[in-house]
Amino acid sequence: MTKTETLKALEINTGVFPREALETAIALRQEIVPDLLGFIAFAHDNARQICDDPGNHFMGHLYAMFLLSQFRETGAYAPIVDLLNSSDARAVHAIVGDTITEDMHRILPSVWDGNDAPIRSLITNAQADEYARGAAIQSFVTMVSTGQKPRDEVIKYYRALFQGGLEREYSHVWNELVSCATDLNPRELFDDIQKVYEEELLDPGYIAIKEIEREKDLPVETSLSRLSLQGNFTLIDDTIAEMEDWACFDRDRSSKRRKPVIHSPVQPVRSEPKTGRNDPCPCGSGKKYKKCCGK
Repeated sequence: MTKTETLKALEINTGVFPREALETAIALRQEIVPDLLGFIAFAHDNARQICDDPGNHFMGHLYAMFLLSQFRETGAYAPIVDLLNSSDARAVHAIVGDTITEDMHRILPSVWDGNDAPIRSLITNAQADEYARGAAIQSFVTMVSTGQKPRDEVIKYYRALFQGGLEREYSHVWNELVSCATDLNPRELFDDIQKVYEEELLDPGYIAIKEIEREKDLPVETSLSRLSLQGNFTLIDDTIAEMEDWACFDRDRSSKRRKPVIHSPVQPVRSEPKTGRNDPCPCGSGKKYKKCCGK
C-alpha cells in the first residue's frame, strides 16, 4: 500500500480490521508520524462534530494513539493530553471511547516526554472527563511498573492530590486515586484514604476498604511485583495485537473467527473483558469488573 492508501484506510472504520494498513504504517514509521499527529489534531478540533454525527466513523485518532505509542513518539504526548483536557468532556469521551478506561494509562507513559506538567494539568482539570483524569492518575502506576518513575515520587504526588490537590466532590477521580495508591501499596497514604471514605468522595463498591487494609500490611516489594504479574501496567508495543480483537471489527470479514456484535466505530469495546482488579467493567458502569459484572 502507498502512504496515501494507508492513511485513507486508517481514517474511517469500515468494520474491517485494517491489518495491511497498520503494517504499512509501521513500516513507514518516520514518514507517517506527522500524518498520525494530524489525525489527533483533527479529533481535537472536531470532537463535537464527530460525536454528534452518527454517520461520522472517523477513527484515525485511535489508530494514531496506538501507533505513536508503539513508536515511543514523544511528540504525541502533548497533543493527546490536549485532546483529553478538552472542556467538552462528553464529546471527548464519545470519540475516544473505551480506550480512555482500558488503555490510556498505558498510552500516556508510552509517549511521555519526561514532563509531568501536562498530565498533572489533566488530573486537576475539573472540567475534563473524569475517566480521562482517572486514566492520567493511573498512568503514574504504569510509570512505576515500567521503571520510568520511582514509587516514592509518585506516592508524594498522590499525597498532594489527597491533601488539597483535587476538588473534594464525589467523582470517579477519587475512585482511581484510591485504587492507584493501593496498587503501589497504600501504607503511607492510608489515613488520607480513610478520609476519602469518610467524606463519601468515592464509590465504596469500586474498591473495598478491607482490600486496602490488607494491601498496606504487605511489603511494598510484594505490591510492586504484583504490578508486573498483572500485565496491565505495560507500555504499548504492538498496535496490531492491541487492536485486532476490538468488537467494532467484523471478524467474518477481517478473519475466519466468529463475528461479534458491531459497536459504534468510536467505541472500541473489546470482545472479551479483562478480569483484573484494575480493569473497568465492560458494561460501562465505571466500576471495576470484579465489583460489577464479575461478582
